[in-house]
Amino acid sequence: MPTFRKKDTIGITIAVIIFLVAVHVLNSFYADMSEAELLIASMWYITTAIGAYLGIAGALRIGLQNFVGKGLLFLGISSGLNLLGYISWDFISLTQGVEAPYPSFADVAWSLAVPAAIAGIAFLLRIYQPQIKMRFIFEAIGIAAIMTGVVVYLIGLPDLSESTFTAGFFDIFYTLTDVLWLSLAFITLRIAGGRIFKGLFVYTLAIIVLVIGDILFAARNANETYFYGDISDTTLLLGWVLVTASIYLTAQTFSNSNTTPHA
Repeated sequence: MPTFRKKDTIGITIAVIIFLVAVHVLNSFYADMSEAELLIASMWYITTAIGAYLGIAGALRIGLQNFVGKGLLFLGISSGLNLLGYISWDFISLTQGVEAPYPSFADVAWSLAVPAAIAGIAFLLRIYQPQIKMRFIFEAIGIAAIMTGVVVYLIGLPDLSESTFTAGFFDIFYTLTDVLWLSLAFITLRIAGGRIFKGLFVYTLAIIVLVIGDILFAARNANETYFYGDISDTTLLLGWVLVTASIYLTAQTFSNSNTTPHA
């Protein structure tokens, strides 16, 4: 049964206190922030902060000389970058009075979080290296093509006619990212199969939930019906709760194991 170590409890408690104080300070300066917005913001901050802490602390505990340690490190960095993105989004939104500040520095942070997360999953999948076969590569290409059609059907192709270069870049990037995430979820389940450990399985679920949230946001933002704390935000928050849970489960599983695979 996975249990928190004393250092984990102290670190997580400090993270919770720091970011609750940060949210309180933001709310004090920007009184227009509603209780719902404050709750969403605080949950995002706390969830991604804990994920970053657990990932990096777990990597240092297990060691960076093996696949699991490297995987946790990159997943922790990805959570940290997402935290930076959410803080930037809220700060710009509150200071400039923009409901959806897009594109902005937040998108830069979120974009950098993507390759970090992919690297983390890639290292964790190296555990199953003997099971990776050439046909999986062809299946990955095929599923990527199918997912491209699904994502384009759901949210459409980005309209670049009236977009700035920066907005057009992120429009394309986020569309491709959704395709990549769904493909990665399929590949992970295909490679790990019945031997998938809990942390990786939960992360796969998190990917699917995050893609659903991203599609909801894209659709609502395009129709100008998005508002802070709506269904897209709550779906994305659920996805990050699952990400943090998966990092915790992975760290605990291999911290308690004597068979951590080495690079």
